[in-house]
Formats: sequence, C-alpha cells, structure tokens
Amino acid sequence: MGRIAPVHLQFITSWKAFDTILKIIFEGLRGYGKVKRKEFVLQERATSRDISHVVPWLSAFRPGQFVEMSLVFRESVVLEDGISNSPNRTLDLNLCPNCQTKPDTDVSLDISW
Repeated sequence: MGRIAPVHLQFITSWKAFDTILKIIFEGLRGYGKVKRKEFVLQERATSRDISHVVPWLSAFRPGQFVEMSLVFRESVVLEDGISNSPNRTLDLNLCPNCQTKPDTDVSLDISW
C-alpha cells in the first residue's frame, strides 16, 4: 500500500500486541480484512528473510531492522462485492487487485502496487 509505519519495540512485546497494532493502523483502510485474517507476510528488507509468527517474538525482530509487509492473494479470492471468484468469474492474480494494472516486471518477483 506504500505506507511506512514505525513499530517501536519497547512498546510492543508480543505477537498478539503486534497484530492488534496492525489492525488499528489498517482500520478503515484498504487491506484491513487481510490484516484481520493475518493474510500477510513480513520480510526483513536486507536479507529478504521471512519473519514468521512461529518464531518467538524476542527472536523475530531487532532494533533498527527494516521489515516489509506484503498482503497475500491466493487463487480463491473474495472480491470487494463480497462474492468469491468462481469459474464463471475469472480473476487474473497477476494484475493489481485494485486497479487491474499489469506489472512491468516478472510476476515471480515481489511486486509493489
């Protein structure tokens, strides 16, 4: 979504607190449903290492670390109108889910919309 939000580790001390803060940050904005359902991936910028909720909170992050968050879109997608895509409704997942723009890079790479 192109937003930058600093997360201060001295105030957030658990995955539960982190998830709650994310919900508050996204409330009323596009992507809120995906954040609420935890349909996102966290990745360390420098190493492209995924950061998993399985890792204990104290081992997951370090001060000064830059982490990128990406929303995850799967083949079975609930569209904005609340209707799940079906064989009768095709949805090209290589297009931006908001404006249907085709990326100008290889779709196997991470794409910023």
